[in-house]
Amino acid sequence: MPSDTASRLAPMLSQLSFSCARTLADEVMGGTKTKKFVRKLLGRMGTPELRFEEVTQVSAEFLYVFLHVADREAFGTLDEQKRNEFIDTLIDETIYSFVKTLITITEGAVEISGYKMDDFDLEEQELVRGGAYKEFDERHLEYSKCKDLFAEPGEPLGKTVFWEFGSVISQAIGKEKDIYWVSVAFGLAVSALKEINIQDALDKIAS
Repeated sequence: MPSDTASRLAPMLSQLSFSCARTLADEVMGGTKTKKFVRKLLGRMGTPELRFEEVTQVSAEFLYVFLHVADREAFGTLDEQKRNEFIDTLIDETIYSFVKTLITITEGAVEISGYKMDDFDLEEQELVRGGAYKEFDERHLEYSKCKDLFAEPGEPLGKTVFWEFGSVISQAIGKEKDIYWVSVAFGLAVSALKEINIQDALDKIAS
């Protein structure tokens, strides 16, 4: 069933988004030119000056591009009924898993923006989920304007999904349009999607 496959993939996509964000942070910390910036950023985490949304944005951006790619692959593989069942379930359950992880991922009670994660009540959790849906819809629309995921050999890199995604990430870490960080983010996302192999799961649904 498409919904069963989506339910299996959802927590995997959620965890991959956090994993990619951690890997990116490690890469940034390793760069001598950006060590001071990142240490300053990390030092601000847990203080009222850094909003909850800013702390989690990089993980969320990985999540949104993963969901967009899944939607593209489903469009090219499944009939309309199966595609709608698959992608609707995948988006709902992935965002639910992502937000749940945001709230429960800490060992103990790590403070973010003056709150403890376990202090979020159900209403506040719904607000966070609502914000994630809105952000995903906006990013999905932006990526949908791109014809291709990747540039063909010899073609300009811009105006492809992964180039636009890398640009978003480079801006989020304070390195806007820096081709190195665009490429690092691009590579992390592609490697993660190869690991999970959404297309293989879709092929099994279609068969």
